[in-house]
Amino acid sequence: MTYWMVNGSVLAVLVVLCACTPYVVRKNDVFGVFFPDSASQLKKVRAMRLHYFVLCLFTGILCAGFWCMTVFFRLINGELAFPIFIVDYLLLQAAIYLYYHRRAKRMKQNREFSYTVEHHVAVDLSPQPRLVSFWWFVPHVLLIVVTAVVTFWREPVLDEQIPIHWDYAGNAVYTQKGFFSLFQLIFLQILMLLLFFGLLVLTSRSKKVIRSDNARESRRASILFKKLWCFYLVAMGFACLLWFSFLQFMILGLCPFSWMAPAIAIFMVLVGGGATVLIVYTGQGGSRLLRKGRETDRIDPREDDRYWKLGCIYFNPDDPSLMVEKRFGVGWTMNMARPAAWMILAGILLAVAVSIVVALISE
Repeated sequence: MTYWMVNGSVLAVLVVLCACTPYVVRKNDVFGVFFPDSASQLKKVRAMRLHYFVLCLFTGILCAGFWCMTVFFRLINGELAFPIFIVDYLLLQAAIYLYYHRRAKRMKQNREFSYTVEHHVAVDLSPQPRLVSFWWFVPHVLLIVVTAVVTFWREPVLDEQIPIHWDYAGNAVYTQKGFFSLFQLIFLQILMLLLFFGLLVLTSRSKKVIRSDNARESRRASILFKKLWCFYLVAMGFACLLWFSFLQFMILGLCPFSWMAPAIAIFMVLVGGGATVLIVYTGQGGSRLLRKGRETDRIDPREDDRYWKLGCIYFNPDDPSLMVEKRFGVGWTMNMARPAAWMILAGILLAVAVSIVVALISE
């Protein structure tokens, strides 16, 4: 039951978020291609968004059906089947996106709508508001310290064989008690804390998108958008650390396995539900926070399609910004023309490699 509840809820949230993406991005961003305000509401554009929504839902239901069949008839191991079909769905979703990206790009190249290009620049000279505080992470650090202290306290009374992993049926896999096996989750908590702190700093310093025809209002919406997502990152970071502490307490024999299902349900509601509500409320870049303004057929300097490879990979050597808003999706992506972007990716891969090595040593 736990297997179906956990994986089913993850798949459902993923499918819904992917299908709804065209409706939460900025209305000017049509499948990774920049359109003027007036053209973004064309009947053809609305039909493309609807068809994308239906196709993403259909492929999600299709993948879910094949996943259930393979597990029910035991064609593939249950723990292996779910990630396989998640990857399959993401590949199908990417193929659907690329199809509609090419259609949107062809619409613009063929001038299927009228627009004019005007060069206006909005310069924000106001002080950068402080969006990040080190004090926000005090509860995170205290949680890691408490988890480590409890681990030291329980270590002498533990058996030489300790549980290190549970399957969905509640059967434990045991390993020899040792330093790495006992503290690996705490090491992962520290790495996760550093990751979330880095994400928070990069998010707070990301490039603002300001419309030249409505500079004051777009600046307000952009700052509020970043502030809300910074708060969410802090809360999600704490929820993830709390989850690792719960798993550690299970290893220490302080929490029974029967608590796993409700703990997963609470975690999914906090993290997945919180993200869904925030996406619907803010839209990409705070586009849903903007007060309704005058629509125009003008395309401003944000018409930078040449820097967006496939509409989703930003590569602009002339832009000093490291983090920019996504064209398709909610959140931020990196300017891959900046060396720091590749350094960050290398750091993430290194953190993953270290966690894998720690897990192998503990076994």
